[in-house]
This record gives sequence, C-alpha cells and structure tokens, in this order.
Amino acid sequence: MTEEVIVEVAPEETPRAVETVEEAAVPEPPAKVEEPGEPSAPPAEEEAAVPAIETLPGRDYELIYILEPTLDERQVQEINGRVRSVIENGGGAIENMRVSELRRLAYPIKKRNEGLYVVINARCEPAPIREVDRVLKLEERVLRHMILRVEDI
Repeated sequence: MTEEVIVEVAPEETPRAVETVEEAAVPEPPAKVEEPGEPSAPPAEEEAAVPAIETLPGRDYELIYILEPTLDERQVQEINGRVRSVIENGGGAIENMRVSELRRLAYPIKKRNEGLYVVINARCEPAPIREVDRVLKLEERVLRHMILRVEDI
C-alpha cells in the first residue's frame, strides 16, 4: 500500500518570490562616454607588449649545465644571471629557466656524486650561444654543460 502525499502551494507565495527577485536586480552602471576633447590613453598592456619569442630572429636552443652541489642560492643566481645577460645582450630571449634540486649523478664528475641541474630554453643567434659556451667552459663551478639546437618538427 502506498500513501499519496499532496502538497498544496499557496497562490500568494509564488508571486511574492518573483517580485523580490525583480526588486533585488541591480541596474548596470552607464557606460563611460568619452568627450571629443579628451585624448584617449592607450591601454597599458599595449605599451608594455614584448614581442613573442617565436617572432625573434635566430634559432631555438636548450642549454643544460650541472653546477657543484656546494653552491648556495646566491652563487647559483649569479651564474644564471651571467648566462641570461649574455643571451639577452646578444639580442636573444630566454623562454624558460628551470633549476632543479640537488640530484644524484649517474657517475662521478670531478669527484662529485651530486649536482644542481639547470635547463634553459632560449632563442637567439649563434654568436651569443658561442659566448655562453665559452663562459661555461671557463666557470669552475660548472661540472658539465651541453648546448642543443632544437629542430622544428
């Protein structure tokens, strides 16, 4: 046996609910109208627009280097800043720079079993990359480095 429950809604309740919703609606503020005498300022986003890295001349490179594990954060930032300045002064741009935590090496390098990996994706001409290669060869705190030219697929 099933019981049927009938719920009756009072006709007065429904119109009141609709009225309160309409009353609660807030009118939109009027749009700002520019007067003909006022110079319009361009949006700040357009002024500070930096060309996309894909539009820069040159090739895509990936730089990978391993730093000594005993370096503190300031020394790591110094080396990374030096590499960044060489690339940017040569007319290139750095798309991405990642510094990993201390990682175990596959085999000892300069009697070290751990190192800090730094990976940089950049776009520039070949001349700044040759300078980065020279800088990394002369830097004693760099255990190994490798520079790869990324081919478009």
